[in-house]
Parts: sequence; structure tokens; C-alpha cells
Amino acid sequence: MSRRNSVMRPFLPVLAFASTAVGLTACGGTGPDPAPTDHVATAAPLELVDCTTYNGYTAALAEATIDCTGTMGPHSFFVDGLGLLARNFSTCTLPSGDDPLLRLDRLLSLQLRVDLSLRTVCFAQAWSNWLLTAVTANLSVCPVWTKLSATGSPTAQNVAQNATTLPPLPDSNPRTPVAYGKEQFLYSVRFPSGLTLFQLCRTPQSCAEMCTAGFAGFFVGRSGNDVIGDPYWWLDPTNYGSSSPYSSPNYYHPMSYADDDVPGAIYADWARRGEACSWWNGVQHVLSSLLEDKLDPGNSRTWTSRCD
Repeated sequence: MSRRNSVMRPFLPVLAFASTAVGLTACGGTGPDPAPTDHVATAAPLELVDCTTYNGYTAALAEATIDCTGTMGPHSFFVDGLGLLARNFSTCTLPSGDDPLLRLDRLLSLQLRVDLSLRTVCFAQAWSNWLLTAVTANLSVCPVWTKLSATGSPTAQNVAQNATTLPPLPDSNPRTPVAYGKEQFLYSVRFPSGLTLFQLCRTPQSCAEMCTAGFAGFFVGRSGNDVIGDPYWWLDPTNYGSSSPYSSPNYYHPMSYADDDVPGAIYADWARRGEACSWWNGVQHVLSSLLEDKLDPGNSRTWTSRCD
């Protein structure tokens, strides 16, 4: 039995997808512009489900969406006929030198990884449940976000410093406190138009929090009139070539420690393949490596890396 199959969360019954379905316009393509109430009726309560270990993925989705469209709200995504969360836009409105939708589609393809047993609940169903909240709050106008600055960037110096705080491996304590590497982004936010009379949130900052709440983990807080979001370093999509700051001696992505719940995070961005990571083997955190994970070898939009 391979290591990747030896430790898994309990599997929940979900829809099964053939690997060929991942060409998956379902995850990455666009559909009709649905009303915010679409798909809400079938959403079940999430009170008994803990999606905390999925927050890193959903936070990265929020960041990637804002980088692409400059905003995020009830019309940014929809749940398609297969029960998958899909983006509701086909192009990006902000300039980018690369394929700006590639990162989004790769993150959305995590819904097709069978070892993420709560993938349906913590992506599509969580979004549908949030839409109900958005409708109740009469949320119709969401802010435009502008990225101002970043702290905690993965420079060689910052990564080397973070490496000195990481626990030595192997480590049998499932809840060892860890200072995760995160890049905090500071954004200014403004309304693109006037608010409707009955919208509950009334400031750009409070609406920024409400408009991104469908993707847990992204909104960290406020700094004056600005807001803060912070994704994990292992979801950094930057291709550094041979000069990756993460190659610092003694550094590893502490993925198995993520959100204080083993096995923690399993998947990282495709660009992080080959880098060191921590993996929970059922008994202890051990040193491992991020391997290529091509769900559909012929479709690069489904490629990620996996700590195995």
C-alpha cells in the first residue's frame, strides 16, 4: 500500500467523477449568471462538520479571485450540476503576465481529489450556505479590492528565519505549535457604486469581510481603513526557478501542522513541487517532499503538488 493511501480521513459518500470529467469545464468553466439564491435550498447544515483544515485552500481561492477580478461576491462562483463549485467568470479584469485563471482552476480541481473527504461539504456546500447568509443580509454590492503591500513575503531571509522556529522531525506530538509561513496582503477597499437601502453592511471594510466569508480563512482583519488577507506559503504560485527561497537549509513547509488538526494540509501549489514538507503518517510528523500530482495528465489545469 502506498503512503498516500495509508492515512486518510473517513470518506463521506459523494458523487464519483471519471478522471476524464476533469477537463472539467465543471470546475473551471463559466455558467449562466445565477441569482445569489441558486443552489441554496439543497445545502445541509454544517454545524457538525469541521472545515478548518480546508481554510488554507479556500483562502487561496479568495486571494486568486481578487487578483483576477478585483472583487468577490455572491456572483463570483456557482454550484454546477455535478455539485462542484465553479467560477462564474471566463476572463480576468486585472492585468497579469501569466495565465491568470490557471491558479484558480487548479485550486478548484481539489474538489476532485478523493482523499479530501470533506471536499464537497467544505467547498460547494459551504459556499451555498454562505449564499443564504448573503441573501438574508441583502448583499448586492461588494467592494473593489486593491493590493497595497505585503508582509511576511517568502524572501530568503524570512524563510531562513522561519526555519529556525520549525519543530525537528520526526515529531510524535500531533498538536505542536508552529509559526506558519504566511504572506499577509494589505488591501484598500472601496465601493464601485452606491449601496442599496437594505444592505446590512454599510462600509467597504465590513462588506469586504462579508463578501469573502464564503471562502473561510482569507479575511484576517482590518488595519485602519484597509483589510488584511494571508495565504500559506505552500500555496504560493510563484515559479522561482532554481532560486526558490524555500530551498533554505532546514526549511520545510509545515503542512501536517496546519490548523492544529492532523493530517493537516496535503496539497500545495504546483509550483512548490520538489520542496520539503511535513507529512503525518498516522503516528508522527515526518519529513517528506512535495510530489507532482497530475489528476489528469493531459489537463494542466488539474495539476497540483502533494506532500507524500
